[in-house]
Amino acid sequence: MISVQTVSNRIIFQRQKSELSPFYGLCNYMRTETKLTLIGALAILALDAICAPLSFMGGFSYVLFLPASIAVYFGVTYRAAKYLNIRGAIAFGAFLGLVDATIGWKISNWLGGDTTSVLKNITFSRWCMGVFWVMIYGVLISLIAFSIASHRNNRKMS
Repeated sequence: MISVQTVSNRIIFQRQKSELSPFYGLCNYMRTETKLTLIGALAILALDAICAPLSFMGGFSYVLFLPASIAVYFGVTYRAAKYLNIRGAIAFGAFLGLVDATIGWKISNWLGGDTTSVLKNITFSRWCMGVFWVMIYGVLISLIAFSIASHRNNRKMS
């Protein structure tokens, strides 16, 4: 239902909260950190979904999209640094790396991003090591982004 108000010769249309968005109630009760974590995970998965077919169609290595991956890790953590402490930034980066190394690798494999067939013939122990190193990669980029954001905002890194 839409209600109409007039305030100093302007007409203001107000909608009820239930008409704004189907996710209005869900997002309204989420903490900002949770929203940014989901946005970061979705951004990494979207990057994997976009880059895998491009790599397959272009016939070049998926590694060439590493700068885009660094930009996503850095940008999301930089944005989230306002709400995190140093331990939160470490956990945030590790989570982004975990999402990238599990679901992201599976998506890129399904969409043809593994042009060298490395992920198809990988053992479980090597896969675990790969997940570990991608999580370390996420932590390092997140710590760099957190320290830059903290320095720019004159905040203590605690």
